[in-house]
Amino acid sequence: MLAIFIAAGAMADTSLWVGVNEFTGSSGAEKYIGLYENGVRTQKVFSPQTEVGTYQVRDLIQIDVGHVAVFNGTFTPTLWNYSLDPHETSSLTGFTEWSSTNVTYRGGLAKMGNMLYLSDEMTYNGGEAYGIIQYDQTAGTAIRFATDFQSMDLAVSGNYIYGMDGNGKVNKYDPSLNLVSTVTLPNVGNYMGLGVGVEGDLYVSFSTWLNGNKEIQKFSPAGTLVKSLIVPNVGGMGDIDIDTLTGAIAVGTTNSGMVVITDTNLDSYSSFRATDSESGGSTFVAFAQNVPEPGSATLILLAGGLFAGRRRRSR
Repeated sequence: MLAIFIAAGAMADTSLWVGVNEFTGSSGAEKYIGLYENGVRTQKVFSPQTEVGTYQVRDLIQIDVGHVAVFNGTFTPTLWNYSLDPHETSSLTGFTEWSSTNVTYRGGLAKMGNMLYLSDEMTYNGGEAYGIIQYDQTAGTAIRFATDFQSMDLAVSGNYIYGMDGNGKVNKYDPSLNLVSTVTLPNVGNYMGLGVGVEGDLYVSFSTWLNGNKEIQKFSPAGTLVKSLIVPNVGGMGDIDIDTLTGAIAVGTTNSGMVVITDTNLDSYSSFRATDSESGGSTFVAFAQNVPEPGSATLILLAGGLFAGRRRRSR
């Protein structure tokens, strides 16, 4: 695979996990996670397809040096815990009434300590539960909170969990899952992805209604616009991840198959194509850490903790 760059500034060294949904015009288009070193894919792992019909790899995060967690699916998703050790079993876990709408950029996943947080939306007219799911990886238990809030993306910074809905409303929760504050960003477009810096600044991917610009925007913790970076020619902006150690920012895209790289200064950007198909696809991003070389053993999937749920339809 060749890296293709569109640069308005130099691309820093990056190691990224990317969730890829190829678009080829076929219902059998590949869905996988890949490890990309400076824009070149060095590993590729096909996602287990756990539901029939509409299906997509969504947000992902490297939860420790040996595992990547993936929001895997749409109306009946599973949490795919992919082991980087070929001798260790990977797992799938489902949660009652957990779902995401059938939109290419929705579906958030974040981590604080041993807890994973997953966005959960209402996708059935009967009105099933929604909110944010907190999953305790050690105990194997889950609870749903923020049940009055339909988050489309999540982020963790410091000791707080942040959720954003499609209208730019950002809720901040403490580790006890209490609502601390709410900020509503200016409602002049579509908000796609949320990242939060070490100082609590909000970084969002954005498509404006006014002129069609695709942007990465920085807001103060109080919701005041600080800076914008216009990113043309790479399709719709999507998922965001921030490397808090270096200030690097990666942004997935909703339809072009590209990944955008910038940093918290928002002065310039570069990009590369993650999809094999030049027709594009959707991408979700997460910075990688200390990834071992791939082994030769076959990936084994254990569908432990998988709960059957009713089929849902998008709103």
